[in-house]
Amino acid sequence: MDKQIEKMVSEKTFALVGVSSDVKKFGNYILKELTARGFTIYPVHPSLQMVEGVKCYKTLDLVAGLTPNLIVCVKPERAALLVKEAATLGFTSVWLQQGSGSKRSK
Repeated sequence: MDKQIEKMVSEKTFALVGVSSDVKKFGNYILKELTARGFTIYPVHPSLQMVEGVKCYKTLDLVAGLTPNLIVCVKPERAALLVKEAATLGFTSVWLQQGSGSKRSK
């Protein structure tokens, strides 16, 4: 496994953008799976207070000091902006879930 990925996973905390009120969305699956494995996840969504039983934060800046790691599970157009915002906020590791990446966001 790549050393950067190992470090990211070993920290066991992530902010997660891409959760939804629709439990069938992949961001929700990531949230459920990682919390079940003992990870601390800080989901971000502008209008949800809770998602899958976990407190949800309205904006990325509210979780920036809680973890250096971010999982992005949104459409590529939005992902590119999130990657820039994450860098500005001090996130040091960003995982673009399959389907979120584009030439622009890399």
